[in-house]
Amino acid sequence: MKVERKIKWLIASCVIIVGTLSFIQYALVLNTYKLTKEKYYTEIRSEIGKLINRPSIAVLEEKTQENLKHLARLFILQQIDKATLFSRLNQSDDAEIESLKRQLFQDIQSNKILKDLKYKAQYDEILITFNGKTDTLLSTRDTPFVFLGSPFQTLNTLLTANGSNTIVDSFPKADGSGTSAIKLQIQRAQYLEVSTWKTEVWKRMVGIYLLAFLMIVAVILLFYLVFSAMFRQKRLAEIKTDFANNITHELKTPLSSVGLILKSLERTEVRSNPQLTDELLASLNRQHFKIQKLIDFVLESALSSPDEVKKENVDISSYLQDYVKEIRMEGHEFISAISPEKHHVFINMEILDKILNNLIENAVKYSPEGTVISLKSKVQHRKYRIEITDAGPGIPLAYQPFIFDQFFRVPAHNQHDVKGLGLGLYLSKQAANLIGAELIMESRSGAGSTFILEIKYG
Repeated sequence: MKVERKIKWLIASCVIIVGTLSFIQYALVLNTYKLTKEKYYTEIRSEIGKLINRPSIAVLEEKTQENLKHLARLFILQQIDKATLFSRLNQSDDAEIESLKRQLFQDIQSNKILKDLKYKAQYDEILITFNGKTDTLLSTRDTPFVFLGSPFQTLNTLLTANGSNTIVDSFPKADGSGTSAIKLQIQRAQYLEVSTWKTEVWKRMVGIYLLAFLMIVAVILLFYLVFSAMFRQKRLAEIKTDFANNITHELKTPLSSVGLILKSLERTEVRSNPQLTDELLASLNRQHFKIQKLIDFVLESALSSPDEVKKENVDISSYLQDYVKEIRMEGHEFISAISPEKHHVFINMEILDKILNNLIENAVKYSPEGTVISLKSKVQHRKYRIEITDAGPGIPLAYQPFIFDQFFRVPAHNQHDVKGLGLGLYLSKQAANLIGAELIMESRSGAGSTFILEIKYG
């Protein structure tokens, strides 16, 4: 119980370690993600700044503001309204302005970092002051006026620059008495449309994502291999302990009998009785045979190898009909149902005998007296199936994957009601493999077991 508790604590500790490592990895990746995003934004701000800060763009802004001053005069003189002012400002007839705009667009498209982005420069607010009165040409509540680039409205926008400037202009009064001053106050901003930023950040971080994922997988795999090895060692230790207990139990009875017989033979009255001496010697010989059979069984398990065996063409139906005639059971009812059609298979008869003998002996061991043991055969999917069924206690589902393992016996709380070393089914499985057959089991707890030997034929 203490070992089981330690294993549970160890598993819980490993789960906590993996969880903590995953959280740390997540935090590091998230932080790297944010830094990569900021670095990307810094790069595109820098690149667009290099393009916008060129003298040609300064000329473009100057021409735009000159056009704005001219239109502002017309607005003050009430020759145009606000809508006409912005319409004319947007549709400049200056060929140089249009040329500079096209050049900026081409430069953006040819830039490796900016080519998939859109740029715009806009006026957010324009105030005009004349004769001490201030009027609003463009309010921050209105739609901004884009004077350079492509208008766009999206949540994925990046502010690259903003600021304000003041333009002072003057023009002669209508009565010729002097000049009138105009002051324009402009709030402006520059934006980039960066809807592709997630794709760009993903490209830059794919290596980090992959390494973080592989590290977590590697740690989980390492823990899995460690626990697999630990459970295998634990199971091997349990199997060795069970084997030692079983073989001790199996040897104890004949050795005790041998000891009693030897003590009896030392007595004078026994030596003087030839008939009694013969009976004790016969009993001694039987116990010797049991011990020798037990040792041979263990050696057979240790020396079993996958060497090729000689096979011969046999009518399996005729063989089974002769085989069941020789079966004699005490305390059990035996029934058989052999397919009458002839079916020829290539098989080693000695090995087949050993497999069937082991399976029937196993069925007799684990079936209560008075129950039925059956041997049936049939053809299914080009395979000849020999089924041996008992009415024993069945095998719980949890133990079925190990039933053909060496020295494995279904745990019975250290009770040895049925003798055995856990080698019969293991040797039968190995023997089936030697002749190219397959030994499988169907069983339910409390409902008996069926062992099926499938042999290819034809």
